[in-house]
Amino acid sequence: MSTLVDTNVLLRQFEPAHDHHRTAVAATSRLIESGETLHIAAQSIAEFWAVATRPPAQNELGLDVRAAASAVEAIERTFVLLLSNEAMVYQH
Repeated sequence: MSTLVDTNVLLRQFEPAHDHHRTAVAATSRLIESGETLHIAAQSIAEFWAVATRPPAQNELGLDVRAAASAVEAIERTFVLLLSNEAMVYQH
């Protein structure tokens, strides 16, 4: 079985102070450990980047470009990236 992971789950994993951080990390870990294939849409990478690099004063993560790039690399190592047309088929 496979699961499409939402951008909000990705964001919570990189925001340790957020109330849902532990839940996002634990849920993702459980799915991976159970053999689940976790997918992300290419659009989720763009959404993650936009939120991750905005300042904390705007309720965002405030990562610098290097930290955001490192986070994206970690995401791409963990999840299977779907191109836009693949994600559309997945959601139906």
